[in-house]
Amino acid sequence: MGDFGLAHSGISGLINAVHNRHELVVIVLQNEVSAMTGGQDVPDLTELVRACVRDTGIMDPKADIDIKDLLERKINAEGISVILARARCPRY
Repeated sequence: MGDFGLAHSGISGLINAVHNRHELVVIVLQNEVSAMTGGQDVPDLTELVRACVRDTGIMDPKADIDIKDLLERKINAEGISVILARARCPRY
């Protein structure tokens, strides 16, 4: 989901998943803007997510990393993992 989607409606689902101890990997595209509705800024939700989920990591999708390996590790981890993929929206 995008960061605006997380702020708008996704955070309640994340809190519910934590409360119910689900096994889940959440990937948030943190592009800092609500591109679908005109380019409004989105607040940085990193600390809010970290307050809910211990296993919260930040990645740069443009960096030379093995995304498949990262996803496999997160899928095999217990509980909930959140990956914040930071990449600024090129349009805004």
